[in-house]
Amino acid sequence: MNDRDDFAELIGSARTVIKCPSFYFNGRIRYGTKGEKVEERLLCMDAVRVYICSVKIPVKIESQFNILSIKLIERVTDSHILIETDEKQAHTLYGLHDKSSLQPFLIVLVRSLHAVFPHRLQA
Repeated sequence: MNDRDDFAELIGSARTVIKCPSFYFNGRIRYGTKGEKVEERLLCMDAVRVYICSVKIPVKIESQFNILSIKLIERVTDSHILIETDEKQAHTLYGLHDKSSLQPFLIVLVRSLHAVFPHRLQA
């Protein structure tokens, strides 16, 4: 099996676990866990939820949150984002290779929030 087949299998497994026919698959990221520990994860999103999943098949959801529970989105650098939610959880996301690899995810996240609150968010 080559990398493309492995990646397609990861996406298929993530789609099965998330149980949503249409979801945004951002790809691999580095996710800050306990303390200073950072591990490789998959970043997925449907219309209202963000999922942090394992990179092993079968994919397991390790963390998730509703976009309506977001209290703070802080872009520390182009490759480092901090998201705080209602549950007093901080989700630390790092781009894996490319510095701007989290930019498309942020665009989709802001568009989803704008769809829910069309008159509250401005560019």
